[in-house]
Amino acid sequence: MRAFFCLLVIVGFLCGSGFSASAQSKTPKEIQAALTEQGYSLGSVDGIWGKKSIEALKAFQSQKGLSVTGVINSVTLEALFPAKEVQPVAGTSAPPTVSGDEAATKKDRLQVIEPKPTLNSQPLQSSGDWKEPGRNVVRLPENTVETNGGFKVFLALCAIAAFWAWARKRRHKMAGLNDVDPQFSAAASVRTEPMMKKAKVNANYNDELVMVIEPSERQNSSPVIPSPSPIDLHNRRVHEWVNKNVLNGTFSKVDDRRLRTAETTVPRVANWVRPGTEVQVGPFKITNGMFYFGKYLPKHGQRYEQENCLVDPSHQIANVGDAFGETMGYWPSYEYMSPSARHSYLAWLASDRSDPDTYIGYVFLYFYGLERRLMLDDGNADFDVVADEVHRLLNIFGSNHSFRRYASDLLSVVEIKSGRNFADVPSGLQANGYEVPTAIKISLGLRVRDGLPFEPDLLLRFAISHPETRVRTPAKRAFQELALLYAQEINRLFPNGYVLKPGRTKSLKKRYQACSGTFSCDIDIGGGKIPDVSDRAEPLTTARDVLEKCTEALDDYSRALGRIADQKPNLLAASKLPDAIRRQMALTIEGRPLDLIEALALKQEPTTIKALAETVGVDVGSTVSKAKLRELSAVCASFGFGISCDPGFTSKTGTLTDEVLVFSQINDRLSEASTAYRTRQLSVMLGMIVAFSDGHFHQREHALLIEQIEKDVNIQEDECCRLAAEIRLAERNPSRLDDWLKRLKDIPEASKNAVAEELIATASADGSLHKEEVRKLELIFKRMGISSNELYAQLHDGTSTNVHSSRESKSAVADAPSRGIDLNRLQRIRAETTITSNVLSDIFEEEEITENDISTSDTKQKSEIFEGLEHRYGTLLSELSQKSSWSAADFEVLIRQAGMLPGAAKEALNEWSLDTFDELIIEGTDPVLINVDVLPSGN
Repeated sequence: MRAFFCLLVIVGFLCGSGFSASAQSKTPKEIQAALTEQGYSLGSVDGIWGKKSIEALKAFQSQKGLSVTGVINSVTLEALFPAKEVQPVAGTSAPPTVSGDEAATKKDRLQVIEPKPTLNSQPLQSSGDWKEPGRNVVRLPENTVETNGGFKVFLALCAIAAFWAWARKRRHKMAGLNDVDPQFSAAASVRTEPMMKKAKVNANYNDELVMVIEPSERQNSSPVIPSPSPIDLHNRRVHEWVNKNVLNGTFSKVDDRRLRTAETTVPRVANWVRPGTEVQVGPFKITNGMFYFGKYLPKHGQRYEQENCLVDPSHQIANVGDAFGETMGYWPSYEYMSPSARHSYLAWLASDRSDPDTYIGYVFLYFYGLERRLMLDDGNADFDVVADEVHRLLNIFGSNHSFRRYASDLLSVVEIKSGRNFADVPSGLQANGYEVPTAIKISLGLRVRDGLPFEPDLLLRFAISHPETRVRTPAKRAFQELALLYAQEINRLFPNGYVLKPGRTKSLKKRYQACSGTFSCDIDIGGGKIPDVSDRAEPLTTARDVLEKCTEALDDYSRALGRIADQKPNLLAASKLPDAIRRQMALTIEGRPLDLIEALALKQEPTTIKALAETVGVDVGSTVSKAKLRELSAVCASFGFGISCDPGFTSKTGTLTDEVLVFSQINDRLSEASTAYRTRQLSVMLGMIVAFSDGHFHQREHALLIEQIEKDVNIQEDECCRLAAEIRLAERNPSRLDDWLKRLKDIPEASKNAVAEELIATASADGSLHKEEVRKLELIFKRMGISSNELYAQLHDGTSTNVHSSRESKSAVADAPSRGIDLNRLQRIRAETTITSNVLSDIFEEEEITENDISTSDTKQKSEIFEGLEHRYGTLLSELSQKSSWSAADFEVLIRQAGMLPGAAKEALNEWSLDTFDELIIEGTDPVLINVDVLPSGN
């Protein structure tokens, strides 16, 4: 008896230290968190109640005017936690009781909370909101335990001991005592009856199931059960309370208003959802599958940490989403993401998952599941389907550098696991930024091991994907063109193929580090027998040097491509490509414009300047300028075609509707008209003027002009083709010839007699000499400074016949008519032209005066053209502007003769030109192009 009494005293003191019974409605961690929120420093909130926690609690009690004991009691809890947080269950005045049989089910982690058998009791209702992950805590009423401190517990235990001693002495008198707690009696009777109508099951953070049981209506009569003694009843209640709250460390709180029961049965162990399987998660119906679904999926090699990609439907889902991931952290995890983020993520899973504007964190979270499926779930039947999904995501979200790196690395490992034959060059791989893709390493190693040459495409991909390679914009913007140019250069450097000897190299190894950070694994590569040459100086040095050279060759093309809105190539951009691949790439352009130009040249069909410019891709604007025509000519020349409207050869700039002929030529660059060409061109045009003076251009006259062109050894073949095209255009439109009369002054003095002879031969080529032709000859002769008497003398003496006979073609000999001149007819012609000669003389004199005045004005304004330019540069530009094209050697000689450096002079002139005309005056390297069209007319 005394020993028992002492034991009760000791228990009382022990219960009085640390936490009081009523304090157990909050866990130590929750109390620590509350103290920290109110500014009390107690170290880390870890749930361990130590010295710092007690000191913080004492400080709190002192500030609130409470008894400073360092012990948590109901008074302290009421001050620490607002009363609105504590919702006592109506009609309770004692701790809930649990029978011994029911306590045994604790090992199954099933807590059964029995409602009090009070009238009109209602089960807890759900509000329909999803509950955020956390512990479900059931709070006992505040008056469950009357003691507020260790001293009260001690007094209560002493009283119980005294009562127990007194009751033992009078046990024989208490046999019929029925002083039993009515609540306990009623609860005991309820437990013996089939009371459950239904159970609502909800999952909490610890994967426990809390079953809320709804009682049936009270029976009119209850079976009589033996009533325990008051001390047994109390001991049982204390024992159950300690088991529930002290041993578990927290109360279970049921807040069914924030939970919603999932419509789909949730497996405790997570399953992989295959495509086509319908899963309901909250308000979202997901049918595309390819994610893990359930309640338990530990990280690889761990038991207690949940996989971050697992979709657990017990977590709270907000009614409004977070489309931009504003609440997301850097490492996405379904368990720890906010309810609003879960809403957006599930909505994306329920869609087609193809919106490129999706927040990338949701894509990564989805990718984590695909990654785990491919790397850890061996033997899965949907391996290829999941790999294709990763490819699809890479195509959509590959613009994100981080996602591209991880997805590319995963696909490389997938190819290894799939047993792909790496004898073929891997395609579609992109640089991951940190290391060469494994597939490229394997392909390189296999060729070194087997003594095979590297393919150009493999070397190119190796150079580009190397983390230390600087890949410039042309290589990115024009990869197809780069690959063609790269292959040609490698084949030129290594006609027999580029073979690398193995040497001393380490074996290729690969350890895959998951993007999710939840696992890593070693990948077997060829049994460790493949050498790793990715970090050797060769072949990297060679591959990178060729890459740099080819990239520089694509600079102009890349800039031209960048000026196009949709960056789709046209002939203008393709003309900037190197010669080796220019035509090949031009044939791949949409609409095949090069074929259209070839057809125009073959059929000699005229087109308009506007139509030709649209075909080529040159924007000539509403008014044609020499600069735009020069650009159009340069594009056509780069593909081996000349055009009749080239301002370097024509007498004036045309209009958008003017006809133009395309012809084949040998030279693929712009050129300037030579002096011999200018002389022959003027002679041909004047001959056509004379030929057309009688209203007809006879075939013999046409043949004679062509013959004169072909026999002129001073002009090139391309110039012959150009003159033939001009004859054809003038034949279609004689009005084009009018401007050539103004060019007579340009004929060199030494060539005037030869031109005069050819004009007379052309006029009489049809076998007759008309008065209109003689009149035109008189006009031309006078314009050239040759007297009319000389003209008549040549006609009378038959000089023209001699001139013609020296140049006649074999085909024209048989058909040539007699060149004899009728003197009577000639006198009549001279008489008819005498009247008009004075008028024509006046007209030409006015034209000469006007042109001389213009020339003088131009000379006076020449200094104003170069205003703002240093004198030495102005002098140099005057010399350079005499030609529109200079070879690199001639350009350098000219500048060095002026005492300047080519680079500095070019930079100074271009800077002045940009400031003055907003265009470059000097372009290109070989040849050096002088954009004389930007200078005002007269220079």
